[in-house]
This record gives sequence, structure tokens and C-alpha cells, in this order.
Amino acid sequence: MASLTTTFTFGPHDAYHCPSLTLRVEAQNIQVSFQAGTNAFTSSDFDMGVLHSLYSRPIIGRLTLRYTYNEVKREITVCSSDYPSADGMTLITMPQDTAEACFEHAAPCGFLADECYKNSAWNYHSQLMPGAATYMKQVVRNANDALIEALRNIPNLTVVVRELFPKLEQAVYHDLCVVFESGVPTAIYNPDLHAVLGAHQAVGLPESTFAGSATWATNSPFSNVNGSTSDPKPNRETSWMNVWRAVWGADPAQCSSYHFNGYNCNGNLIGGHIIAGMVRQSVTRGSNDVYIIPICNSHNGTNQYMEVVSNDKAVRLTGYLNSPAGLFRVEKQTL
Repeated sequence: MASLTTTFTFGPHDAYHCPSLTLRVEAQNIQVSFQAGTNAFTSSDFDMGVLHSLYSRPIIGRLTLRYTYNEVKREITVCSSDYPSADGMTLITMPQDTAEACFEHAAPCGFLADECYKNSAWNYHSQLMPGAATYMKQVVRNANDALIEALRNIPNLTVVVRELFPKLEQAVYHDLCVVFESGVPTAIYNPDLHAVLGAHQAVGLPESTFAGSATWATNSPFSNVNGSTSDPKPNRETSWMNVWRAVWGADPAQCSSYHFNGYNCNGNLIGGHIIAGMVRQSVTRGSNDVYIIPICNSHNGTNQYMEVVSNDKAVRLTGYLNSPAGLFRVEKQTL
């Protein structure tokens, strides 16, 4: 199997100095080789500074993360810098020739008592090194952002970035919740109509469907998904587009497949459920192959395949049309 290789650069970072510690990260060129499947990558070591309070030992740094690479689809999945997962980018630091290590995650959370406080000499969260933790956090976040940018610059590669579900207006959020009857989607959630659910009803939440953002390679073919109107069909036809807007922080300028193959696009854009490839088809419930991408209302009903022309940004779904785990009764659901 062929691997996917890229190089990303982060730094330099301005110097940090206190009586016990000096940090200075020069520009680092990190080469990454991604193997097919779900794997971990760990970089080679690089110099980060000097721990004056421990015999002036050098501080060594290395980066590690977990990823999933689908070689057949040319699709790679990594975590955003804000996604709270152990799979995300982590900066490991340690004084040279010691067993004491600290772990700094790109995401703004961690388990400091487990990862730093057990060390007797190397704990940059202590009052002995004020501000050093902020420095380390910036280093690892910059490294992760640089990796994502490098991946998005690789030709013919789809890059999926795991993110948290964005905050939405309450009405828009309700439009994305589905009521399941015995595991089958039957209606869009309405807080007035569904204040009390039956014994075999459950509300499926959009967080369970949202996987993150995705960038597609230019000219990638894609097609509509048959039967996606219940995934759900928003009351105002704009809810999935609002998710797209919240994720990407902008409005799409035009249909993602604008005038491809002479097609006459109109200006009414929606968040279309699409799948890679040149054949419109139904998708098995629970599939992780469905995306949301801005397309015009005219393209949303076509059997013709489309290509990524004017917009390469999408939202990745997971567990397509999947029902909530188990059947349960909710006396009153407030969402």
C-alpha cells in the first residue's frame, strides 16, 4: 500500500524566559507519512529550550496524533485544534535523558493531574514557570493548524476535520432533530407537537450525525443522494445550509458545481445531501459517506452528476439516517 506523505512547517515562536526555564522554538519542518487505516503518527524530536532548574537540561519536544486514511477514497480524517479528543495533536515535552514528560493537547482541555503533576521536576503548569503552559498550547495549536493547511493543499485529497457541532439558533436546531418511531424517522421534531413522546418514539439529535468539516479536491465528481429528504427535510429548507455557514463562517457565493457541463444553475442555494461519484443512488442507513455541500435548488433534483467547481467546502455526516440507540420514553423533551 502506498502512503500519503506531506511536510508542514510551524514556528518560529518568540522566546519565553523565566529564571527556571527558557523556551525558543525555531521553525520546524515536520514530515508526515500517513498509512492506510487508523494509525498514530509521532514526529522526530526537536529542541525547545533549557530547563535551568534541572541541571540546565535541554527540553526535547515531539508531536503525536491519530488519524484515519482511506487510501481508496483518497480521504484523510484528523482533529481540529478545538476538538476534545485523545486522537488530536499532542505536544510531548521532556528534559533530555529523563523519564518525566508533559503532554499538551491542541484542544483547550486536558487532565493536568495525570499528565503533569506527577512529575517532580518538569511541570510547566507550576507557579515556578508562569505563562509557560500558554506558550506550549500555542505551539501545539499552531502545529495542528499548519498540518491541516498542508493537507488541504495536497491535490486530489479530501480532508475531513473532526469538529464540535456548531451553536445554532434554537429554531434552526429544532429543524435538524428527527423523531424516530420504532427506529424509523417519521417527522421533524416540533417542541409543541412532540412535548410528550410515545413509548416507541425517540428524538435523534443532529450532533450524532455531524462529523465535521471537509474540503474536496477540485473537479471531484459528486451526486445527489436518493431519499435524503428525511435526514431530515428542514421546515425552511435552510437548516443544513445554516450548519454549513456556522462551520465555515461565510455564505457560499454560488452553487458548488456552478454551470458544470453547461448546467443552468439558479441562485437559490440549499445544503444538498451528496455522495462522491458519478451515480445518484440511495445510501445505506448508518453510512459515513454522505456530505452536505451548497448546491442550487435546480441541481438538488438532478440525476446528473456534478463536479466541485466553485466551492470545495463541505460538511461531513456520520451514521446517515441512523436511529438513536435503543428505544426509550421521553416525558418532555426540551431542545
